[in-house]
Amino acid sequence: MTREEIVVDVVRRAHVNAGMGRNYSPELDGLRALCAFAVVAGHTLPDVVLGPGVRADVFFVLSGYLVTKSLARRIDQGGSIGDLQAFYARRLIRIAPLLLTVVAATTLLIAALAPHLLRPFVAHAVSAATFTSDFTAAGGLRGALHHTWTVAIEMKFYLLWPILLPFITRTGRPATVCMLIWFAITLARLAFGRTDADYYLPQFHSSGLMLGAALAFWRGARPPSWVGWVALVWLAAVSLIALPKAVAPLLAEAGAAVLLLNVPRLLGSPSFVWAGKRSYGTFLWHFPVMSFLGATGGPLALAVVYPTALAMGALTYNLIETPLSRTRTEHLPVAEDRVSLTARGPAE
Repeated sequence: MTREEIVVDVVRRAHVNAGMGRNYSPELDGLRALCAFAVVAGHTLPDVVLGPGVRADVFFVLSGYLVTKSLARRIDQGGSIGDLQAFYARRLIRIAPLLLTVVAATTLLIAALAPHLLRPFVAHAVSAATFTSDFTAAGGLRGALHHTWTVAIEMKFYLLWPILLPFITRTGRPATVCMLIWFAITLARLAFGRTDADYYLPQFHSSGLMLGAALAFWRGARPPSWVGWVALVWLAAVSLIALPKAVAPLLAEAGAAVLLLNVPRLLGSPSFVWAGKRSYGTFLWHFPVMSFLGATGGPLALAVVYPTALAMGALTYNLIETPLSRTRTEHLPVAEDRVSLTARGPAE
C-alpha cells in the first residue's frame, strides 16, 4: 500500500470504530469539503467562477447517492426501510437545527446592525426556515439566506423518496427507472426551464438527486483511479465557463457521476475529512458572512470568507451537530421495522 492509501485506511478504520459503519467512505467527506470550498469560491469570485451552480449540482448527486444507497441497503436486508417517522426525524434533526441557528443569528445581526432592513428580511428568514426558499428564489427574492434554496430542494427529496423508492426497487430495474426519471427532468429543464427563475425550481433542478440515486444501484466495476482525477478537472473546467443555466447542471452532473465511481484517495486524508464533516455549517454560514462583510469580487474575499465560514462551521459542529448526532444514534435507530415501506403493506 502507498502512504496515501495507508492514511486513508487508518481514517476509515477510526470512523468504523467510532460507530459509523463498515460502508463509511472518508473520500466522500473529503468531496464534501471540496464542494463547500467551491461554493464559497463561486460566490466570492463571480467573475472567475462563471459556471452557474455547478457546485450545488455535485452536492445533489452526492446526496442522492448516499441517501438512496442507505435506504436501498435497508430494503435489501429486511424488505423495508424501517420506521418512516424515524427516518424523517433523523433527517430533520440533521438539517433543521443548524439551519434555524443560522437563520436566527442572521436575523439578530440584521436587527442590531441594520434595523431598517429587518422588515424586508423577514420573508427570507421565513422561507429558509420553512424549506421554501427554492420557490421564493424563483420568485426573485435575494438576500443573505438565498443559498438555502438547495437545502429546500433536498428536503423535498427526503420527504418523497423513502415513499417512492420501495415501489421503484420492486420493478427489478431501479437503476433504469432512476435514469429514466433523471432523463425526464433533464429534458424538461432543457425544453422549459430556461429562465433564471426556473433554475431554482425542484421540478427542473432535482435531476442530480436522481442521477445519484441511479448510481447507488451501480453494480459494475470501478473505473481506474485516474478517472476520478479527470472528473475533477472536468468539473473545474465547467465551473469556469459561462454556460446557460439549463445546460450547466447536465455537464456538472455527468462529471459528478463519474467522480463518484472512483473518488481520488487524496480526498480521504484527515484534513479533507475534517473539513468535510463541517461542510454543512461552512456552507450555511458563508453567505451571511459574505453579505455582512460585503466581501465579493476578489481573492481577498475568498481568503476572508472561507476561513471565517469554516471556523463558524467548526464551532457549530461541536456545539450543535455533534450532540444532536448522538441523539439521533441513541434515540432513533435506523433499522427499526415497525412500519413497512414496501408495496406489500405493513410489516408483519
